Amino acid sequence: MEGGRVCRAIFFDVDGVVVHPGSRVSRSHQPWFSALQSDLALDFAALSGRLFSPGLEAMSPMELCSLGRSDIADVLGPILKDLRYRGTVGDFLQYWFEHDAYVDGALLRIVEILRARYGYRCYLATNQEHRRASFLWDVLGLKERFDGMYYSARLGYSKKSPEFYQVVEADFAFVETPIYFDDHEPFVQIALEAGWDACLYGSVDSLREHPRLRWLDRHYATEGICSP
Repeated sequence: MEGGRVCRAIFFDVDGVVVHPGSRVSRSHQPWFSALQSDLALDFAALSGRLFSPGLEAMSPMELCSLGRSDIADVLGPILKDLRYRGTVGDFLQYWFEHDAYVDGALLRIVEILRARYGYRCYLATNQEHRRASFLWDVLGLKERFDGMYYSARLGYSKKSPEFYQVVEADFAFVETPIYFDDHEPFVQIALEAGWDACLYGSVDSLREHPRLRWLDRHYATEGICSP
């Protein structure tokens, strides 16, 4: 936690904004699970029905993990066993994470400009369970690129809850309304209702099109930044 730090801040969602399907070196236009059947002999529809469908608490097992109430490894163990997966839970998680691991270099260059030249603090705001959050931060090295990561399992609230934004905001003394980019319209609306300057993210061009960041346009030209 930042402990009431005074700053100008920009927050970014992770999946669909900073990180995309694909390996660390090559982006894919297919979801991470597109080759699950051929690579691991797993039926994603069957896996999805067990992992992402609501249970007795009206929340899916994945949502409970994303709120920090369950461990994804414990949840996946019996599911993968029932689906006759021959590897370990660790093997499966590594496959998942490494196939959803392409970091947008163009966005990282803009973040670097915002931090180094203009004094912005740049943070991640995302729905994640603990294990992938650790992978994103430590293994993919986002800790070297951003000032911090606020994620649902750590906070105990998801981004579909106003409390998520309130808990994050309590960590700061903003000198101006925080800017937030998310590719999911419902989360944008909730953040707007929480008082954030939230915008729907379509591509890296969304930053220079933001009314408060239009001065970034000159950097797109001089530094060769373009949409993927």
